Amino acid sequence: MTTLTTQFGRHIKDLVSILLGKEGSGGLRNRFVRGTTGIFGLNVAMNGMIFVISLILARLLGSAGYGAYTYALSWILVLGIPAGLGMSGLLIRNVSAYQTQSAWGLMSGIIRWANRVTLFGSLGIGLLSVVILWVLGKHLDQQMLAALWLALLLLPLTAMLRIRRAIMQGLQHLVIGQLPEMLIQPLLFIIL
Repeated sequence: MTTLTTQFGRHIKDLVSILLGKEGSGGLRNRFVRGTTGIFGLNVAMNGMIFVISLILARLLGSAGYGAYTYALSWILVLGIPAGLGMSGLLIRNVSAYQTQSAWGLMSGIIRWANRVTLFGSLGIGLLSVVILWVLGKHLDQQMLAALWLALLLLPLTAMLRIRRAIMQGLQHLVIGQLPEMLIQPLLFIIL
């Protein structure tokens, strides 16, 4: 038991030394600091743009329209999770492992496979959602129904963006992987 505790303590001490830059691992420390700073900056920018988008939409759509927009977008975000069929975690792990092993063919194959599975999964969930909306459409408010119909067009795009983010995370490009979702999407939305 004491040997296990001693080994665990040694591993913790080594990790702290690496993170503090005392073990000649400046590359790891610098990458960690750059990644953390970049993600923090993206979060600040995204939250600021979401605030601006919320103000603009609340003014333009009114309370009922803004509620319909928020409801529809929430459903797309929820449906995007099963539409990805768990590919994000798989891609992060395997792309990183294949990069380390320089197994470029395997990496290319899993990326192509994940793209197809995610596209078909998102289209299948979208088709099921269309059937449900068609059946329940007469019980919904027309403004809400229109918002849901339009939002369903975003489902495959949302699922594919998550796949791209997972691939970039697997390649250790955290900031670049989150750039489309956290900065470009809200910016384009404000412009449009």
